[in-house]
Amino acid sequence: MSREFQPEAVDTWFPLKYQQQHANHITGQCGLTPTQARHFVKLWAYGHAKHHGSDTDTIEVLERKIDSFFCSHREAALLFYGASQGSTRSAGLMLDKFVAKQLVRRESFQGSTTRLSLHIPEGFDLFKDCQFQEIYTDQFDPRNDTSFVAMMLEELFVFDVERPKTLLQNFRRMLREWAKRYPEGLRVLRYSLKNNRPIALSTVFPIHPDSEICFDLPPSEGLYVTKLHLGVEDPIQFPSKNSSECHVAYIRGWNIHKDFWNYENALRLFKDTQESLRKMQNKFPNLSDLYTISLHPRMADFALNLGFELMVSDPDTSMSWLYMPLDKFLAIDGEDILLNFDYSYYAPFS
Repeated sequence: MSREFQPEAVDTWFPLKYQQQHANHITGQCGLTPTQARHFVKLWAYGHAKHHGSDTDTIEVLERKIDSFFCSHREAALLFYGASQGSTRSAGLMLDKFVAKQLVRRESFQGSTTRLSLHIPEGFDLFKDCQFQEIYTDQFDPRNDTSFVAMMLEELFVFDVERPKTLLQNFRRMLREWAKRYPEGLRVLRYSLKNNRPIALSTVFPIHPDSEICFDLPPSEGLYVTKLHLGVEDPIQFPSKNSSECHVAYIRGWNIHKDFWNYENALRLFKDTQESLRKMQNKFPNLSDLYTISLHPRMADFALNLGFELMVSDPDTSMSWLYMPLDKFLAIDGEDILLNFDYSYYAPFS
């Protein structure tokens, strides 16, 4: 390995901004904590540098397919911790964690010299044309976002054999209606490399006191989208502005497209949802209760992982109302708690 690719100089040949892009992308996948993700990215970069040798100067994007390579515990310590921090024992324990997660396979040779083979899941890939990708939060635009978001939401109901044939059109009508009734409650994540197309949606609304009874009834009685084509009135109404009697907020929809379902994007949308609720609380100072609904097992698991509690289940469906005190939701440290979710799991109903 050429001099510029020495492990203790990793920040020179693999600059920190590129390290952080990769680490953010894989954090939470395979159960990696932020610290483990940073170390694994450095190990991956070391293998990448050895694979390409002198043909590579500064590394910006790591390739999944690289040859096995020799890396002693001493090299790993220099790579992970620098010249003056950490120990070979700490580095060895970190490698043990990667082996346990089936990200590394190793074969020991003379002394502490070890040949490593990395197993890089497809979800770890950060494509070259995406290295400066910008996924950012924004207000829902009913004129340009409605069809894209409706198609994304329709996937949540693929399990329902009794869903109406008009479901996609129902979603479009519903989104436009909600955008008129409470536009600030609809937020999206946009992907700049796809013409700023929305790749996630959250809908958060204040609830009129007369509609609070819906959360004591089976969830299917509070659904609106599947019945919209029948001309029924939305059973859940929103209050007038600055109503002092508004106590309940409702996360009526929260979904990220499966191709962008990872820790980084979940954290973006979660923080944005917290901020939306803080702004809502300023308008409705007596808000204290927060509800959501489980439409898909992935999102139910996600909500339970955050601390929501099951309240009322539906005897005819798999749906449930989920509840959390609003103050508790606003106090959640998303960067920490969202690491406990398995983002490699995405299994639509069959």
